[in-house]
Amino acid sequence: MQFIDFDKEILKEIEDLDKNVKEKLKKIADEWNSTMTKLQSKTEMTSIEKLENEYKKLSELLDKNIEINNEWTNLKEKISKNKNIDDTQKYIFHETILKMQGFILLEIYKCSSDFNRIGNYINEKKREDLKDKIMKQKDQLLTFNDELEVQSEKLINNEAIIKKQNKKIKINNRKIDRYDKRVLEMMGIFLTIFSILGMNVLTIPSIKYI
Repeated sequence: MQFIDFDKEILKEIEDLDKNVKEKLKKIADEWNSTMTKLQSKTEMTSIEKLENEYKKLSELLDKNIEINNEWTNLKEKISKNKNIDDTQKYIFHETILKMQGFILLEIYKCSSDFNRIGNYINEKKREDLKDKIMKQKDQLLTFNDELEVQSEKLINNEAIIKKQNKKIKINNRKIDRYDKRVLEMMGIFLTIFSILGMNVLTIPSIKYI
């Protein structure tokens, strides 16, 4: 293989890679713009979950851009290690590769800027949602505390009512005890009277026969 043939082989490899890269970058750019449109749509992005799903796509697309850049870096290293290419040719090839990589890195920078901005927005959204949840829980705790205070007041009132009822019961029990005592006393008196009357009745006939 002559030197000029090797140059042509390298140039062909660069041209093929350049063509493939442009096609890949266009596809990635279209997907990126579509995803960004969704992320910036207020009507479609209604929850953190949807935001994160679209954000994940951006991460995957950004990784693809980095992979494309790595392909050029690998080609550059391959040329650098090849001893059959002189330094002048290597310099020319490297300049061609660096020019293409400059364009790719610019795309990566633009995507990274969007990626970071959306990431910050999602984190802020999460903080707002968490803050709202905390506030709701705080309101629920305050409501629960108010309900506990109301229940506590009811319990205190019920205890006071129970004490009054117990007091009334004790008073009534004492009255009942006194009443029962009086009834027993009266029954005792009546029994005494009846027994006296009974004795008199029994003695009357005997008096007649005297």
